[in-house]
Amino acid sequence: MTCATKQQLKFFSRPYQRRMGLIPMSISMLMAWIFIAFTFCVASATDRQFVLWGSLMLVTVPAFAFFVAMLSFHGLRDSQQKHVLTIDGDQVSLYSYDQQLRMRVNKQISLEDVTSAEYFQPSDTASLVLNGGASNLEIPLWAFGQETEKQIVNCVKSSGVKIIGNPK
Repeated sequence: MTCATKQQLKFFSRPYQRRMGLIPMSISMLMAWIFIAFTFCVASATDRQFVLWGSLMLVTVPAFAFFVAMLSFHGLRDSQQKHVLTIDGDQVSLYSYDQQLRMRVNKQISLEDVTSAEYFQPSDTASLVLNGGASNLEIPLWAFGQETEKQIVNCVKSSGVKIIGNPK
């Protein structure tokens, strides 16, 4: 797709249920919580027979549980965010709405002011960072889906911005 500079394009983020990597991540989280519960039960039962092993497990299992809790919180937080990207001529606007915090953020940058652009992958966490002289704009490409991701990257490329990284 080509991006004419006079054309206004709007891209809407996909609903959370259709975002890339949701099913594998959900299965992994479920397995991790089951593993934590099982390991904690085993550590509690063997604490009296194997004091050193049981004590070590009773310390490491909560640390792992904290890590998994933070991943779960981050996933839940991502599920509550919606994004709308508008490319209007040389102006790029990203409107983000967090349903959980009820917070709206609108960021804009002119493509003429962009000095460099960085593309980060893999596609389930892909983002495009537009670096300007006074401001930066990070576009969460993972929220839009692969086809829309390609359209956004091609549109930025066609405006003359060199993208560092390996966009598809």
